[in-house]
Amino acid sequence: MTKLLKMPMKSLKKTSKIDLENEDLTIEDESRAQNTTNSTRCFCSPVTDGVKDKNILKKTGERFGVNAIGFQGVGTASAILFNDKNNANNFAIGLAKYQTVRITNPKAIELIEKAINNPNIDITNIKLELLYDALEEDEYEKIFDEYMNIDYKKLNAACKKHNINYYKTNRIQKQRLLTNLNNDNLINLMKNERRLNIILDNARIHTSKVVEMACDILNINLVFLPPYCPFLNPIENVWKDVKREIYNSYYTNLDELIEVFEDAFMSRVYSRTYYENWLEKFFA
Repeated sequence: MTKLLKMPMKSLKKTSKIDLENEDLTIEDESRAQNTTNSTRCFCSPVTDGVKDKNILKKTGERFGVNAIGFQGVGTASAILFNDKNNANNFAIGLAKYQTVRITNPKAIELIEKAINNPNIDITNIKLELLYDALEEDEYEKIFDEYMNIDYKKLNAACKKHNINYYKTNRIQKQRLLTNLNNDNLINLMKNERRLNIILDNARIHTSKVVEMACDILNINLVFLPPYCPFLNPIENVWKDVKREIYNSYYTNLDELIEVFEDAFMSRVYSRTYYENWLEKFFA
């Protein structure tokens, strides 16, 4: 039975009809979690007998955080993915990773993983390739230490000197990602999978060309909520509860934060209470 969305929406495929019997529905949104903000702590009393201690020890805590892409499946798999930077390329990669969670064909999963795990789309590798062409051999070797580990300060300084910026590396990554995904065998395999409809907001990274082209390959239909209407997205309530648990949990480094973040999300996202009323209200 085809379900018709009651709210005004648009999608890259120009449709507002979703067949919930033969297609899958997922709700998507991004969020970020971090530890406490930078704050200076005193480790001894600033005043002793009315005299300020000149040797007072002050320390600023380490600040760390992580970006998350959340997929709330309605009758299908849910997932949370993490990245260092929210941009269109990483979102397209996130969509591809999510498909490997919910589809069943092992060959299609293999082809997607091969495409998105290819070293040729790694930003550091792209920078090194561009610098290899721009630098003399002895200059290029200075980017590495004696054990051939990358010195990222020297890498970034060399990139800045030779105008190898975010826009240039991002453009190359986009082109390679689409080339990796644009496999006739993968496209045909994905056509045999249930079409995935994703409800999401109008953020710029969601409406980019690289995302549209990746969706065509991966058999994904994006359905956009009206602008400036986060209250129409039921996953916002999931984030609210997840954030409450994160900020009441103890963690000392980024890996522990990611573990708490993932556990809090996955323990809640499958609860139908977050989207049951939403389905009744907005689907005819």
